[in-house]
Amino acid sequence: MNMASACPTDRRPEQALLDFSRRLDRRAAPWSIDEPWLVECASELARIDAPELGLYWLAAARLTELALVRAGLCADGGELTAVGDLLLNPRLIHVHIKGRCVPVEKERHTPLTVQFASWAGDRGVKSWLKHQTTLQIVEKPILTSLRDMLAGGGRLAPSYLESVDERMQRIADTVNFVACSHGPGRSDFGQYAASAAFSEAVFVQAHLCRFDTAVFQALGREIETMAGCPDRPSRFLAEPWPQ
Repeated sequence: MNMASACPTDRRPEQALLDFSRRLDRRAAPWSIDEPWLVECASELARIDAPELGLYWLAAARLTELALVRAGLCADGGELTAVGDLLLNPRLIHVHIKGRCVPVEKERHTPLTVQFASWAGDRGVKSWLKHQTTLQIVEKPILTSLRDMLAGGGRLAPSYLESVDERMQRIADTVNFVACSHGPGRSDFGQYAASAAFSEAVFVQAHLCRFDTAVFQALGREIETMAGCPDRPSRFLAEPWPQ
């Protein structure tokens, strides 16, 4: 069969995904990426809404790669709040309070015991929270949300999904290392390792993420190649393609 005849004639979603991927290239420097931009990109991808296409999942994986690299960079640099927002701290939590119809939005970087201290009266805020409130996660951290989307789609190769999980765990381990370290404190551990004694530098580097954009770039090449024919196999996609 002629390859051209096997390709769909309606290229509108394919072109939208190709354009999306190329826009990611223009923002691929990890230090220029932030959470609002990642959330905006995820919303743009959702609007394209073409989960039947392999290109869609490769584009989603590309965005996830940028989120991983950025989170790893934040972890290595001791930016614990920033990496926490990407990986651990939900973007939106609703606090449902007994007797109230409308939930209260949790202040993202404020402990519940502080935010609701004035609500508890004489009962003690911890006891009041336990008996009078329930929490609802409305928006997960963007990296967790992207990972769940990739896994839930069933379109990506298990080996790729495993690599995402491994790097997310690596980020969490690095955060723990940085938070517990008594060396340079919560500063940029990457810079510290570059100037430390050899043995200490080796030890520090072994606990850092040190991610690069190699997988991001490889996914981009796959998208460029597949754009003309979305049915082309990819090492990043599940085989056989789930029905």
